Amino acid sequence: MSKNLWLYWENLPGVQEYPYISLCRKVIKYHSEGLNLRVVTPDNLKRFLPDLHPNIEKITRTGFGSEPCLAIKTGIIRVFLLEKYGGLYLDSDAIPLRPLAPILYELEHYEFIGVRRVTAPTKHVANNFMATNARGGLITEYANLIREHLDHRSDFYWGEIGAHMLTPLVDKNLAHVKLYPEEKIHPIVAEKQYLFMSKKASICDVIPRDAHIAMLFHDLFVGPCKGKLRHGLLPSKKGWLNGWSEERLYSANILLSKIFRHAYPLKDAQKLLDLN
Repeated sequence: MSKNLWLYWENLPGVQEYPYISLCRKVIKYHSEGLNLRVVTPDNLKRFLPDLHPNIEKITRTGFGSEPCLAIKTGIIRVFLLEKYGGLYLDSDAIPLRPLAPILYELEHYEFIGVRRVTAPTKHVANNFMATNARGGLITEYANLIREHLDHRSDFYWGEIGAHMLTPLVDKNLAHVKLYPEEKIHPIVAEKQYLFMSKKASICDVIPRDAHIAMLFHDLFVGPCKGKLRHGLLPSKKGWLNGWSEERLYSANILLSKIFRHAYPLKDAQKLLDLN
């Protein structure tokens, strides 16, 4: 059984790492006891994947011209890492709420572990939470399918490399797959991400007691965010949490901050954050 915990992060040119990503990584590290945390970046990518397809540096999103698409690029890299080494891949904006090692223990009984977005019309399997043993049948088929596409193109539509490829593979291998209930990995879904801004909600109002992870959403921090006037939130082109420091994200009186403090207790966070 692999004990690798994988993260991949790449900044856009001229952009520093977002504070929320730095804080999430500290929470992930806090809950990674017993695992080999592997933080992959462009600087060390070749060390892990020396034979990566050359088209990986040319990835664009269909309809967006020649602008590089890091989200799709990352979606490809995670599959190749899991195929070669096995382990658990998490998006870098995940907030683990409990130790992550027990998830990997379940690979003794399943070939692949993931989560299905049952509240989404597509009922798709997400690619931001995946676990597998190295060279597993499903992950190898997934990786080979991506390679076939990369041999001929570097332009992909949104979701093509992720849920659109992954879901059919999972559906035909359900006997060998464990899918976590959505509310244990995505207790707050993208359509309700405004709840993270609530000053009234408590954690138990929104997140099940046995949830493993709370996934965040990039739009909260870089925009755009649609207005939710019923919740006192105006539209924001740059994101409601744009410019917030790690300290503010941890210490504020919004639900997201309560989740951070729950996942990463103050006595431990004080070691890494400048908190009084």
